[in-house]
Amino acid sequence: MLTGHLDTKQRVLILEYPKRAHLPKRVVPVMSTDHAVTVWTVQARKYIFEQLRGFVLQRSKAVVLMTGARHARAQNAVDKLLFMLMGGYESTLPALCAKVVADSDLIEELAPGPFSRFRHHYQEVIMPIVEWCGNYLKDSAPVPTHS
Repeated sequence: MLTGHLDTKQRVLILEYPKRAHLPKRVVPVMSTDHAVTVWTVQARKYIFEQLRGFVLQRSKAVVLMTGARHARAQNAVDKLLFMLMGGYESTLPALCAKVVADSDLIEELAPGPFSRFRHHYQEVIMPIVEWCGNYLKDSAPVPTHS
């Protein structure tokens, strides 16, 4: 998951994304430790949102190729996840994580098949995000999942 290293001498926060995400390291000027925590929280929420949104949009294209009951379940999962993501666009990190964990069964429903070229991304980026959200929530106060 996204990590942040605070350099107090230079007053910058160095944000590093997981290698599997193929995103460059970012250096963000900060004024205090509290500011650094806020920047990290905002960037972590943004990373989760963007990765999941991209995954769901990609899977919405794959749904077209599915047939029968599998098509209906997958299309339902796409619709619900897009609705959840759009509703959680400006949510706090704990609220977004709570929604991700609550809808993890829908994310699983959209998992690419074992021979799909998107399977690796699902296993290396999407599933770790879902797991991280679950672990993050264990360490924070309870949050409502859907309003």
